[in-house]
Amino acid sequence: MKIERLNENQLRFTVWTRDLPDEDFTIADLAGQTEKAEELIKYMMNKAREEFGFSFDEKPIVVEAIPVNKDCIVFLVTKVDEEEEEQDKFKYIEKLKKQAMEMAKSFKENGIKNEDDTVVDEVDKTPQPQDEKTGRLLPYMIYSSSDMENFVTAARVVKDFYDSDNTLYKKENDITYYLVVTHNRNSDDEFTYLCDTLKEFTEPYKFTYTTKYYFEEHYKKILDGDALQRLAEL
Repeated sequence: MKIERLNENQLRFTVWTRDLPDEDFTIADLAGQTEKAEELIKYMMNKAREEFGFSFDEKPIVVEAIPVNKDCIVFLVTKVDEEEEEQDKFKYIEKLKKQAMEMAKSFKENGIKNEDDTVVDEVDKTPQPQDEKTGRLLPYMIYSSSDMENFVTAARVVKDFYDSDNTLYKKENDITYYLVVTHNRNSDDEFTYLCDTLKEFTEPYKFTYTTKYYFEEHYKKILDGDALQRLAEL
């Protein structure tokens, strides 16, 4: 585990799989609001107090979990000025989310560093949603998984900012689920972060311009329009 003090009110924790207490822990567990995530965060708070004298008792905190890949997750922990948060809570929280997404983008482009500052991982950039036959850019991406829980975990990671249309399909007599995600109400950067997150827990599905319409006609629609939003509440 690597702990960095970014400023007087903010710490960054980089956690690798090898840092987890036992085999029951996974990076996917830590990406959502789970008991295991809370247990690790408490441990990190104690380490921060020991190494930096960084106390979390005085002010409330905001914790942003940034999955880098299946073996690494970054926590951005920020002390929140209670008065400032109450005056413009939405604006303040959105500022922190933007900072977390920019940090995630930097990790994707440049890799992450170990305690000795050596680059230990480099992650593929999110592919552009492009028609494989025509090269035409598409307004959506598709991801697949045979385990619904993978979509639930990803949904919990992005629930605070992603609100665009997305639909979950299932092929009859098949255990595989297909999620079509758009960014009609989110920015390009937010869509990139969404796709990076989904790629950590599910598989990008190769498709063409007509695939979405084929799903509409031949696949069973499980959740229409707000799949991730509803899964995040499970």
